[in-house]
Amino acid sequence: MNGAAKTGRIADAVLFASSVSLVSALRLIGREDLIVDHKQEERNYVIENGVVPPADMKMVVHKRRILSYCKTDVIALAALLEPFARNLTNFDQALVNGEFGIFVSHCIHNGMPIDAPLWTQIEKQRHALLKHLITQMEAEQASLGNLIASSLTRVCSVKQRSRGISRLRAGVISGH
Repeated sequence: MNGAAKTGRIADAVLFASSVSLVSALRLIGREDLIVDHKQEERNYVIENGVVPPADMKMVVHKRRILSYCKTDVIALAALLEPFARNLTNFDQALVNGEFGIFVSHCIHNGMPIDAPLWTQIEKQRHALLKHLITQMEAEQASLGNLIASSLTRVCSVKQRSRGISRLRAGVISGH
């Protein structure tokens, strides 16, 4: 058993384990027997193939391989639950933290939700908001257009000057 778990510093152990891996957490509680030797290989297999088996493998074999991989994780997590749960001092806070993590993940994936009063306010001012956004976009486009026109004018001016100098040198343009 690891020193952190032996001395009762389970909070440190939980923090360490959650930031590293399931394998690290199993080592921390002295359950190396649950560490699967080919875990990384199986993990890579699942990531690479997903729900579609390789061409040379039947679907039933593919599904069994994935389920076997997942089963080892479930068994390992079950072994972790008791040692970590017995040292959990605030179960309600742990649930809130879990729910918060789920909510943050949802927001990152789907965007930030808004409440009904804000939606009503947006709907009431929709036309004004759209007009403002269109005006802003037009101003940005005009600014970009002016920048492009200015750049083209400079490029053309430089080309005209260089052509004029070349013609002057060639004697095409005379001073008289």
